[in-house]
Amino acid sequence: MDGDVIIGALFSVHHQPTAEKVPERKCGEVREQYGIQRVEAMFHTLDTINADPSLLPNISLGTEIRDSCWHTSVALEQSIEFIRDSLISLRDDKDGVPRCADSGPSHARAKKPIVGVIGPGSSSVAIQVQNLLQLFDIPQIAYSATSIDLSDKTLYKYFMRVVPSDILQARAMLDIVKRYNWTYVSAVHTDGKYKAYQVAIQYSRILVSSQQMFVCDFRIPRAADFGSLRWVVRIMRTSRPLLTLRRCGLKWESSEALANSADSDIVTSAKTWLKEI
Repeated sequence: MDGDVIIGALFSVHHQPTAEKVPERKCGEVREQYGIQRVEAMFHTLDTINADPSLLPNISLGTEIRDSCWHTSVALEQSIEFIRDSLISLRDDKDGVPRCADSGPSHARAKKPIVGVIGPGSSSVAIQVQNLLQLFDIPQIAYSATSIDLSDKTLYKYFMRVVPSDILQARAMLDIVKRYNWTYVSAVHTDGKYKAYQVAIQYSRILVSSQQMFVCDFRIPRAADFGSLRWVVRIMRTSRPLLTLRRCGLKWESSEALANSADSDIVTSAKTWLKEI
């Protein structure tokens, strides 16, 4: 989508590459809801802004959208394309090379440099993309990356986000625990850059002396199979906590499978599940 100002975007239009396809960076199936809807939302937003002359008079916004596939190597590869296009455009402008007219061949048209990048959605992927973009002073705005790490402006000075940090989610969960005076908590989470549960667990252990709270921590690999999930449910069934904090991060299939595996046990033992979205 052309415009006077070009905004880059990294959306996960496809699923992650399978294990055997990772070296080739071949993504999986199309994510019709999560991926396509974000692309359409981007186009709709820019069309709305461009149609209102009171917002940006005499300036039109365009975009270049690339697929991150919710995978670090794919997102970095696409980010390099953003940077390459920008560097070529800046070089041509410096050397006085004219841009080809729109009627010229597509391969001969010089692309305009991007002014910033929106996305990607994953915290771990966003961190790696920011490490690359900030070398070229390219701003990045994330729409769903909530890792606490990204709050460090000394490391990620060109990064902004429109969602709160995981630290607020951790505090909210702890407030609920303290409000109902629960004394036994199981925390189930996946590996990765999401530290809300680690923070919640740390704070909970500080409260042990005053509230006799016991915290059991279950860390699940993002690619966990059903056997691993059943093991976690079996351990929780024997321990019978009053509350289970559940965060299955990037592997939403694991989150659903864990809930399905535990549903019957939750009903019979009256456990409370507090799920972070």
